[in-house]
Amino acid sequence: MRQSENRMRRDILLAMKTMLSRKRFEEITVADICKEAMIHRSSFYRYFRDKYEVVDELFMTLIRQLLADTKTSTDAIEQIKAFMHENLTLLHNLSPQNQGRINFYPDTMHLIQDLLAESLRMTEAAGTTDQDPLLHQIKIADDPEMAIAFYSGGIMGLFENYDIFDHPDRIDKLLNHWKEKRLSALVGNEQPK
Repeated sequence: MRQSENRMRRDILLAMKTMLSRKRFEEITVADICKEAMIHRSSFYRYFRDKYEVVDELFMTLIRQLLADTKTSTDAIEQIKAFMHENLTLLHNLSPQNQGRINFYPDTMHLIQDLLAESLRMTEAAGTTDQDPLLHQIKIADDPEMAIAFYSGGIMGLFENYDIFDHPDRIDKLLNHWKEKRLSALVGNEQPK
């Protein structure tokens, strides 16, 4: 792909991300994206079929960035917290309760699953898996893939049920409590309290 094509795709993705910082996905039109990216509709359609394809690629871009960050940190919970804080407004405007026709819950869950799988792979290669209670639990599970799905579902459940969008401070409280009280107890062979 030529540099100008890459730049145009990047501009469209950035426009979508900017729009999602201001309004719900369902309220965003292709015309809005074009205006924000300062392009013509014909240019938009040269690169994307519709706004759904743009947001799918934006999610994939976020996943790639998050996985790249995995190389600099071995604490999966800290990475998830940082990602949630950095993208809270975007995720809020994509969240199921704010949408009519789409549901990005599965995409967010897959993002967390990919993060955990990549974190596990990286820490196993470095021999540091036991330093992270969550990754340690996944590593010792009979079926690590199922454990990743289980913990990802638990993290998503916390976010979905505890109104984190109106109270972002709950992200740290919930995940820190879960990590310190529940996972650490499992690693230490203690019973969770």
